[in-house]
Amino acid sequence: MAAPERIDDLTGSPLPGAAKLAWTKPGDGGSPITGHQVRIDGRAWTDTGSAEAGFTWPGLANGREHAFEARAVNADGQAPPSDVVRVTPAWPRTDTSNDVQTLLPPNATAMERALEQAASRASKVPVPIADVWNPATCPPSVLPWLAWALSVDRWDPDWPIATKRQVVADSIGVHRRKGTLAAVEQVLEDIGAVYDIEERPGGQAFRMAIAILNSGSILTEDIQGIREQIDGAKRRSVRYDLSLQAGASLAVAAAAGVGAVQVADVTLEISA
Repeated sequence: MAAPERIDDLTGSPLPGAAKLAWTKPGDGGSPITGHQVRIDGRAWTDTGSAEAGFTWPGLANGREHAFEARAVNADGQAPPSDVVRVTPAWPRTDTSNDVQTLLPPNATAMERALEQAASRASKVPVPIADVWNPATCPPSVLPWLAWALSVDRWDPDWPIATKRQVVADSIGVHRRKGTLAAVEQVLEDIGAVYDIEERPGGQAFRMAIAILNSGSILTEDIQGIREQIDGAKRRSVRYDLSLQAGASLAVAAAAGVGAVQVADVTLEISA
């Protein structure tokens, strides 16, 4: 004769203000099982008052998790405790239409079960991935993030939407051609500039003369931004002269605050 065998299939289910425990009656060790005991959160053992398997623990607060164990008893002693099962009492959910079949073990916590249900519905959220990654169809509110993802060097939130889309669309091409004349030309085209570039070999450093011919459409605050974009696209060893022609003024160049300013008729040369 011996004590009963260990319960190895204890499960728990939440009820409003209670926890329902279930298990299969284990082997009796050669002596009839006379009762069962359960305990909560490692406290003293409590008799269930029945030799039948199963017990509902009442008087619990909803939303608070508890740990339960169970064991069988006969005339020769008590069985070893079962594995711990955790239960969080709660009011039953009325809408389970979106639930998926669980893959979690019986002793999963309420938090783990809630996370499983939430994650299972993530794939149902409509996310137009192809549209978001396309500069032509990306929602305007998401364009700054697409620009960041594609390493756009300079971003102005005041640009027209069409300009923003074009800058993002050209970003990969600009990075492929960085350090070349083509990259500088692409920068000027993106901002809508009519330009003329003259290459001037000079000693060990190469020099360019960049003339923006429609400077009447270039705002004062744009000048520093244009220079930053050119600096990001050109080869680092290349120096350049930037001139704004037709409609430029000394105030425009002075506001830029960069390099030397020369005035000849209506031409301003800002040397880099």
